[in-house]
Amino acid sequence: MRAGIGTALVTLGALLAKSGIAQVNQEQAFNLCIAQPLLKSDFLMPLIEEKLAKPHDPALDYMSKAQLLNATQYYQGTACAADLVAHPDAFSVIAGQQFVSHFAWELAWGAFNTECRQNLTGACIKNEIDAGVAVQEANSHGMTPSSRACSLVLLTDIDFVQWKACMDAVGVQHPDEVVILGCAASAQFHSQNNGALAGRKIGECLKKGG
Repeated sequence: MRAGIGTALVTLGALLAKSGIAQVNQEQAFNLCIAQPLLKSDFLMPLIEEKLAKPHDPALDYMSKAQLLNATQYYQGTACAADLVAHPDAFSVIAGQQFVSHFAWELAWGAFNTECRQNLTGACIKNEIDAGVAVQEANSHGMTPSSRACSLVLLTDIDFVQWKACMDAVGVQHPDEVVILGCAASAQFHSQNNGALAGRKIGECLKKGG
């Protein structure tokens, strides 16, 4: 089945590009799910090996590493597929990103697995992708002052939507590193989770010169 996954995704993506999708069956969703970065063999195998190297459930020793890998991919892929069958708009957005860029593809799955878990919609995933691309483009020639300031005050695992909101609120200011650090410290390092609010605080501080 693995050999046909790539072909299936290409065919599926071509159909999605022509028209919106109304329904998603279990097989389509499963094939998409097990292609995601978090379920790739080269990502999962080190985690399995690490788990087996520590005290663990003896029942795991009755399976080879390959069997544990397949079981994990099947279990996680099935759970993921159930979510996407229930939310075809999210499926449509994720499936289409492979034809945009590898970065967009990873952003889509990152949003599915984290930021959008409690709000699983295509709109949530698309917003995160758009924000991530905008942040990347802004920093394409090195981190901008606003991005640098936001990266210092926002929580380290904040989503791109909040990061972009912070950058937008800070505005286009170009203070030196000392001022940026001072303003970031005044807002507390890695403590903020509201991008727009954090950005306004930073912006006010920068206008005063720190």
